[in-house]
Parts: sequence; structure tokens; C-alpha cells
Amino acid sequence: MKTNQWQKMHVRRRPERFEWRAFAMDFGITEQRLRTRAAPEKIRASKEVQLLPRHNQIDSISLCNNHLLVRSLLQIRGPLELWSVMDKYPLPLTRTQLNGRLSAPLLTQATTTEPDLGSEALRQALAADGDGVIQLPLEKRRWHFSLARCACDITELTINGSHITSIGIGSVDPQAVLDLAAELGLNRWANRSYLSLFRQLVGLEEIRLKGEWCWESSDQ
Repeated sequence: MKTNQWQKMHVRRRPERFEWRAFAMDFGITEQRLRTRAAPEKIRASKEVQLLPRHNQIDSISLCNNHLLVRSLLQIRGPLELWSVMDKYPLPLTRTQLNGRLSAPLLTQATTTEPDLGSEALRQALAADGDGVIQLPLEKRRWHFSLARCACDITELTINGSHITSIGIGSVDPQAVLDLAAELGLNRWANRSYLSLFRQLVGLEEIRLKGEWCWESSDQ
């Protein structure tokens, strides 16, 4: 079991959830099973900017809905990952916040004279600091479900004009996640995080073979 020591420095906002998430162009019968067994409780659309420090593989940092959100990988248990929201900062940020507590996950000290930084000012400050933090704009449309003691979602992502679908299952009970992934057939796709996908897309991680994370199953 691997543990992220960043956990000791933060106050957690909500119960941590073990997650199984996969990505594919078409999940076929797996998506049909989820939509048949549960009705969506809510649908959300968002525009986000992922902030990807080159050498940080455990913190997912995003600008969304006028907030800066930091989610961290706390544990890996078997095929599952345990993620938690560690910090949520309303914008604008102060320069002290950016170069203080946030300098750890961002792995940078932004050189800016601005006392307060909204979304665009923050992006400009990080860009001016070099290529240490890569910025990836994207759009999400998410359907949220509750099924078998798990929170589930089907998410359509648009990144640089390309589209991909994600299905996620999360619960405080890791066995509940494993059981539902098997029932829906999601375990035919390897578990991987948003962060891993985004780092691959911008060239910070090696490109994985299709069969490692979004292979087509024989009965779809």
C-alpha cells in the first residue's frame, strides 16, 4: 500500500473514496448497464483548466467554477486509488497563497507583482514562470448516479476538439467498488485517474498501449 504524505498537511473536506475510473471511445454494454440500473440524479457541465506540474504525479489541480481545487492521491490499494479533495480556494488568490501553501503542489514560485490573481491572471503568472506547469483546457459533461452503495458517473470530455468518455465508480468501501465494477463490466478496462490521462495527453507520461487502459471487449 502506498501513502501520500501530503495527507498529513491538510484538512479533508469530505469522506475519502476509493475509485475505479476508465476511459474509452465507447463503453458499449457497460454504459448501457449503468444507465439501465440507475437514473441520473443530476447532470453537470463545466469548463476547466488542468494545471499539470511536470514533476507532480499525485496532485490533481484544476481551475473550475471560479475556484482552484487540489485533489490528492492518498493510497493505492490493489487496482483502486484513494483520492481526496485537500484544498479548495475561491478566486482570486492572493500572491501569498500562490507562493505559500500552493507552491508545494504546483512546484513553483510564480514571479508576479499582482496582489490578487483571478483565473486569467493566475494562468498568465504561471505561463510567465516558464513551462514548469502545463495548462490543459477542457470541457466536461457529467451524469451522476447512485448504485450499490457507490457514487458513479458517466463523463463526456472534450479536450483540444477531441472527445472521450469516462466511467467512474467511487465508495468509501473498496469492496463495493470492486463488486460493482465486476457487475457492470467496467473491470474490463484498467483503472486510471484523470491525472494520469491528462499527463499522458501533454507528454508528461509515456503513451500507454490501447490494451492497457481502453481495450475493446469481445462482447461489445
